[in-house]
Amino acid sequence: MRPATLKEVQNICCEVGCELRDLLNYCDPFGWLDS
Repeated sequence: MRPATLKEVQNICCEVGCELRDLLNYCDPFGWLDS
């Protein structure tokens, strides 16, 4: 298996959620996760 690309990681995080703040912010169009 090849490593996931950044875009794939972002898609996975958008679908199932993840712990990375940067990706959560990327996936959060309304800014709910911005502190």
